[in-house]
Amino acid sequence: MKKGDMVIIITLLIISIISLISAKILNKNIDEKNIIIQVDSKIVKEIEINENINETYNFNFGKEEGFLEVKNGKVRMLKMNDDICPRKICSETGWIEKSKETIVCLPNKIVVSLEATNEKNEENIDILSF
Repeated sequence: MKKGDMVIIITLLIISIISLISAKILNKNIDEKNIIIQVDSKIVKEIEINENINETYNFNFGKEEGFLEVKNGKVRMLKMNDDICPRKICSETGWIEKSKETIVCLPNKIVVSLEATNEKNEENIDILSF
């Protein structure tokens, strides 16, 4: 391996490390998030949360009721009865904490997602939009 190859490898490694660190820092700066609960593609509830909230929230779907636990900026769906949700995939998904992560319950058509409050702003353009 030549000296020039080694310089290129080290430079790429440094750029990669800096990119990872900056992504972590930018993600940490998002303190406030919204939980968006959709049932049958309709938003039934929006909840603003931050790192200090530790609560349980309920929402209705059909004639049933579901529960979300919020702790330290993370969200999870609590278990439902076997007759409502037989496979319990939604509750076994566990905690979500990053923007755009979702919990899905297919039998009940429930989607719980996290969205950073600054992402609701229309000025943020995704590079894939072009």
